[in-house]
Amino acid sequence: ATPTASATSAFDSVTPSTPTPIVKMEGFVSIKTSSNVFYRGNGCDPSSVKFTAIASNSAKADFVVLFVRFVSKSTGAKGDWASITMDSDGLGTFTHVLLPEEMKGVDSYIDPWVQFQLVATTKANKEVGRTGIFDKQLSLLACVPTPTSTPTVTPTVLKP
Repeated sequence: ATPTASATSAFDSVTPSTPTPIVKMEGFVSIKTSSNVFYRGNGCDPSSVKFTAIASNSAKADFVVLFVRFVSKSTGAKGDWASITMDSDGLGTFTHVLLPEEMKGVDSYIDPWVQFQLVATTKANKEVGRTGIFDKQLSLLACVPTPTSTPTVTPTVLKP
């Protein structure tokens, strides 16, 4: 028997201790988020999450649309998808900084998952890439700032 060579990529190697779900990446080389958690409300960082997608066929992928929606961690109830056109560098890399307010129903969910999916198209709106739905990889948390203590002043009474 002749040994066969097997091609592996960074996406094929998963450390057993990190159970990373496999998501279909058709039309994309990589998709990254700047964080796996972001916050709504004032006083907590990060208050946004940056998506970076690299299309596998940069000559054909003129647009990438980011679809995002909320999913309740407790009930599984799903919100409506919001679609956001990502910015292009003209060389196949697409980015978008997502703010909680861009999503539909932001006030209806408490600490939800944020599901997302990306679709790449040509100028003629022909689909050239579509990922699976990324699930349970990004959380939106409510910001509850830690109260800062103010020093208390005890008045001193001077006796004559």
